[in-house]
Amino acid sequence: MNFPGAAIKIIGEDKCLFYKVGDEFGLSDKAIFSHDGKPICLIFVGDIKELLAKHEGLKSAHRSVSDCSGCTGLIRFECRRRKEST
Repeated sequence: MNFPGAAIKIIGEDKCLFYKVGDEFGLSDKAIFSHDGKPICLIFVGDIKELLAKHEGLKSAHRSVSDCSGCTGLIRFECRRRKEST
């Protein structure tokens, strides 16, 4: 799959152990990374995988908003497809 990647941003937070509103992440074909070196929550990764599967790697939507499935806190995040390089 030729996946151009995505930009992920936290847009809501309620007692999350790791993230706050405004935190951003990058997503490529093979990796997710934080721009400030924060740990990557495995629950969050699972939720991103579900979102990408639902939207066929963001082919069916350029932007999607979702909530994490949570542990002791919750986040709401948006995932935007990056433009493909030409």
